[in-house]
Amino acid sequence: MTTKWRAPTVDREEPTRTGGERESLAQWLDFHRETLLMKCAGLSAEQLKAPAPTVGTVVARPGPPHGRSGAMVVPHVRRGRDREQVRNIRWIHLHMIEEYARHNGHADLIRECMDGAVGD
Repeated sequence: MTTKWRAPTVDREEPTRTGGERESLAQWLDFHRETLLMKCAGLSAEQLKAPAPTVGTVVARPGPPHGRSGAMVVPHVRRGRDREQVRNIRWIHLHMIEEYARHNGHADLIRECMDGAVGD
């Protein structure tokens, strides 16, 4: 009997707090990459290939809780961006960290919808 493949568990390393700028940026990018892998840990190949449930942007909502978390889902709104700006390596690192952090939040929501697991 063969065991079904599962996404492996990943050890995530905390970035140092005293490194130089380039070292810190690289460590934070690695941290968020490892976070995404952690959120996929234990899922089967079939689960990883399955279409994700549709999830909007979650925003805090004052007043009585709506659902389990006291949040509500609203549609995504995308604003135009100036694509002609010159970018340096620092900006690219910061942008990648921002994107991974955002996607990690989405991965939390999708994973919870799939099997109820909540992440760190």
